[in-house]
Amino acid sequence: MNKKLLCSLVLGSFLFAGCGETKPKEPDYSGLFNLVSPTEPVCMVNEKVKEYSDGIYAQRETAGAKAEEEDKIVSPLYGETTKVGQYKGDYDECKPVELSFTLDESIKDEKVVLRYWVKGHDDDFKEVNPVDGKVSLENLFRSTVYEWQVVSADSGKKSKVETFETGDYVRFLNVGQIPNFRDNGGWTTVDGKKIKQGLVYRGFELNDHTFKSGQSTHNQNVMGDDDPGKDVFVKDLGIRAEVDLRGSSETGGTESCAMNKTGVTETDEEYVSYTRIQVGSYAEGLQKNKEQYKIIFEDYLANADQKPVYYHCYGGADRTGTIGFMLGAILGMSYSDLIIDYEATTFSNNLKEHDKDSDQWTHFPAMLTEIKSWSFYDENKSLSEIIETYLVQECKVAQEKITKIREIMLEDVN
Repeated sequence: MNKKLLCSLVLGSFLFAGCGETKPKEPDYSGLFNLVSPTEPVCMVNEKVKEYSDGIYAQRETAGAKAEEEDKIVSPLYGETTKVGQYKGDYDECKPVELSFTLDESIKDEKVVLRYWVKGHDDDFKEVNPVDGKVSLENLFRSTVYEWQVVSADSGKKSKVETFETGDYVRFLNVGQIPNFRDNGGWTTVDGKKIKQGLVYRGFELNDHTFKSGQSTHNQNVMGDDDPGKDVFVKDLGIRAEVDLRGSSETGGTESCAMNKTGVTETDEEYVSYTRIQVGSYAEGLQKNKEQYKIIFEDYLANADQKPVYYHCYGGADRTGTIGFMLGAILGMSYSDLIIDYEATTFSNNLKEHDKDSDQWTHFPAMLTEIKSWSFYDENKSLSEIIETYLVQECKVAQEKITKIREIMLEDVN
């Protein structure tokens, strides 16, 4: 018999035999679990933040501007009728998502865990131990669909999979004592992309230092070695680089990231590098800090997929806000969202408001005036294009680095 024919017959017999076999179906234990999941998107920000954000969007609607067209410096969307100063307080929080369940009498004494994951990524789940059939999940991604189920650690029995969705507002995070801590990601751009979350964070300083305000001297004790925020920063968020924008007089002599626990060295996987790059803010910053911006955008923001970065000044308002504005602009955030992100700092109680009726309000419009004074500014060009030109021509940021930042930080909306 022809060898090729014989091989085909043998192979066919194996395939035919295999067709008759079916994988045993796992028993269905889902009826033993009763899961209660939110049916509407869960708003994870304080109501004050939501109210302010919704007010800005209402202004945009009244002005007749569409989000997908709002890629320029637009008036009168800043500080005309919605004033952020009235919201000053301890509102920079991440409100948790509450999940609950009950167990059938037959398994009520079994130890169970709750698993949750971003929809479509069930191989990357996290587990938490419920208390009395309840869990509170903090620091989740914004505008994201999650799936979850309850699993018996004793018998392996599983509930059905439920879903919930998070609301689409500024992603504040609870990180120990650190105020004004938030993600640069989560925003939808004017061309329908999404800025990835979990890569670039901004906020308040991390270390202790003594500083002067007027004639008074204050001690700002931010974080000790046993602060639980360290685990959130390093383990949960995976941050590996700190960029400190403060001057030497503000740092208290620090030379390493305060999130590193005692004994952690550069060879450890969870080590966070520390770099101080002193910058100014707003119009003055754009005029005088071009070399510093080059380092920040090329060496850190363009590598955030390898080393998620946290950048900050003292309060995360002005110097941090200037970089946040430029980053958001080149990624394609709408002007309204840039305003909301800028003003979100005000919701931290220790910071001054930047409302139109405040003397602090002048800094942001001064930056816009500076941008409009540039020779390459054109009201018909997008803000993204204008800021990109500034970074490339004035700051000498390599064009491929701008492209890289967009590649790592932008994704299609599912």
